[in-house]
Amino acid sequence: MRSEVWLYGSVARGTYTAMSDLDLLVVPNLGPEERPEVAALIRGLPQVSRTSITVYSWQQLATMAAYGSLFLVHLGAEARILYGEGVGDGLADVVAGMPQYSRAGHDLWGFMQALTDVEESLLGGGDPNYELGVVATVVRHCSILTTYLGGSPVFDRERSIANAFALVGQEESVPMALELHKFRMARLKRTNVGNASPESALKRTRTAMDFVGEVETRYGAA
Repeated sequence: MRSEVWLYGSVARGTYTAMSDLDLLVVPNLGPEERPEVAALIRGLPQVSRTSITVYSWQQLATMAAYGSLFLVHLGAEARILYGEGVGDGLADVVAGMPQYSRAGHDLWGFMQALTDVEESLLGGGDPNYELGVVATVVRHCSILTTYLGGSPVFDRERSIANAFALVGQEESVPMALELHKFRMARLKRTNVGNASPESALKRTRTAMDFVGEVETRYGAA
């Protein structure tokens, strides 16, 4: 069986910052510590202290490829291989010839449902900072999907958001969408970014709902 380690994300793009993770895909479940040469490669990369490893089996990747997984689109566009050994098809073979992504309608429904849940939570006294972290995650993923549906997928956080909101004619909301990222990072890292008011959280949530609704209108049948 073939084993591979791939680098993707901001380090692969050369756009990383001090807060970026070092994103690695390992196929199959091959821990870098089991291959000294792999460990040596990783030690020489930027952001190694913030390494994030995603593990899939070849069967899982084949299943994802069958529906045109956007994660695999991301890897095909930007990832670079760090290590490979063994026989058989590798990731490049899995990605080649994938069909168009087939779950966009389901994703858009899920995004709107998540935002509706956030709205209900905020109206019921939910934590604005926590809920804005959820909104930020929805906006991030919906932006990537929107750029894909628009014909030019972008996976960089800031560019995907800017491009996606422009595609649906909502450029004025880009600063708000980008500012949401700090709430998402605070949620992930359990740090404090100050307290958002319920009113401002509701306003941002409804702006995000307008964005997802417009994407549904324009691309929901794609």
